[in-house]
Amino acid sequence: MEQRKLRSTPAACRRQRQIEDCLFENLQHVPYQSISVSDLCRQVGISRKAFYNYYPDKDACFCAIVDRLIRESMLRSTAVSSEASLMETVTVMLDFWKDQKNFFDIMMRNNLYHFFLLRNIDYVIKEDRSVLELLSTPEVRSDMDILACYVASTITLVLQWYFRGFNTPTEEMARKLLRLLHAPMFSQNDA
Repeated sequence: MEQRKLRSTPAACRRQRQIEDCLFENLQHVPYQSISVSDLCRQVGISRKAFYNYYPDKDACFCAIVDRLIRESMLRSTAVSSEASLMETVTVMLDFWKDQKNFFDIMMRNNLYHFFLLRNIDYVIKEDRSVLELLSTPEVRSDMDILACYVASTITLVLQWYFRGFNTPTEEMARKLLRLLHAPMFSQNDA
């Protein structure tokens, strides 16, 4: 209980951000496996005990970075005008991820893409119920296997775009993503 209180204070949030930024900065030059919690603590100027007040381990710290990017992506796409089509909303979301090339470089170089997949699934389960509703049927309220396949397919599409240097126009990728979502379920104006 003490740990949750600590995490919710503005000072604790700033400290967590500082630790996450330090990890991300290190990942630009040092392999993930070579970065230790002790290194991060020394660079941020905190004790190991303080680090463990925020995160159970280094993986959780990296997951917090991924979570922050996912939240930012969702914030940007939901900030689009209420009159915007689904196509425009998806385009804004994809533009955000296209701007995260450095993150994808780090993730691929360090084989951390499984965190990206798992955190996206977790986000959809906990935060973005619309995808669960989209995938649910009267017989199956929320099929986690289908959800995992949907998220994995979506991420695979984005990763293929990354591997192609983000050269495909964003609008074309948005159309592909909407086809993956079975766009006929949406109005023709959105596709």
